[in-house]
Amino acid sequence: MNITAIGWIRPDKLPLSFGVDILKQEWFDFFKSISYGKSEIGNYKVSAGVFKSYSHFEKYTISSLKQIINTQKIRNKNVSTTN
Repeated sequence: MNITAIGWIRPDKLPLSFGVDILKQEWFDFFKSISYGKSEIGNYKVSAGVFKSYSHFEKYTISSLKQIINTQKIRNKNVSTTN
């Protein structure tokens, strides 16, 4: 899932005019090198983003948690109506 939000910096989403081709390639090569069983974390994709500030990180995290809660409520409602 690709996520872009205020404060979330991803090299693949920067305008081409920034000339970030090398940064972009190194960024993704690094995370690819530690993904899918290539490190001690396990067989997972590893990726990262940089937030503009701690406040942006908090807003992003709270928004994501609210989405999870709402999704769970919808699933629970659908399960209870099908029984």
